[in-house]
Amino acid sequence: MKRLDVEEKARVILSGVPVFCRYDEIRKVADLKENPDNPNRHPDTQIERLAEVIRLAGWRAPITVSDLSGMIVKGHGRLAAAKLAGLEEVPVEMQHYETPEHERADLIADNHIAELADLDDDALKLLIRQMSESGEFPLTLTGFSDREIDDMLNEIPEDIPEDLNLERDEAGSTSQNFVKFGTIKIILSEEEARRFKEFYDRYLNDNGNVMGIFTELLNKGDKRYAN
Repeated sequence: MKRLDVEEKARVILSGVPVFCRYDEIRKVADLKENPDNPNRHPDTQIERLAEVIRLAGWRAPITVSDLSGMIVKGHGRLAAAKLAGLEEVPVEMQHYETPEHERADLIADNHIAELADLDDDALKLLIRQMSESGEFPLTLTGFSDREIDDMLNEIPEDIPEDLNLERDEAGSTSQNFVKFGTIKIILSEEEARRFKEFYDRYLNDNGNVMGIFTELLNKGDKRYAN
């Protein structure tokens, strides 16, 4: 997309950076107040990558400020990235809080809830490969370093089936069912093949694709054999 097209689609341009997210106000970086109780610590590497993402992709989320205390509740890292990138103005969203306790609870929840999420490695690697093949923009916009991206691309099997591929293999005088995932070959009995096919069809129907299916199987196995 040409820069002119980007500017036409942006809500506003701040310090040369397009703003695509919704916001209530435009504030000067120097006027924003950080919350001294913020429990989150942002390492330099994180801020450097975030600054690059904002410069290249624009603002996709505003900095949230409390109408009660006037301090930042969400976006301390984005503020640090804006300072590092030399930006003078940033988009701000104002949110209402009834009490200081409500504000602190949201401050803590914003940092903690994200930590509870599990990243599906298989789905992530597939997305990275698809983005790499398109070649339309730098993969560093994902927040991963070049080395991390290279590692993920090298770990992805060349052939990942879009549909279940249950086959039969002639092993000596015995015909065996097996399922292949990349370079992995799993031998199945007749009963296992039937049950796996049922599980596969159910998972595909519920999710619309089979990304993460092996993670789901492993999770079920972990629960079954847990002490």
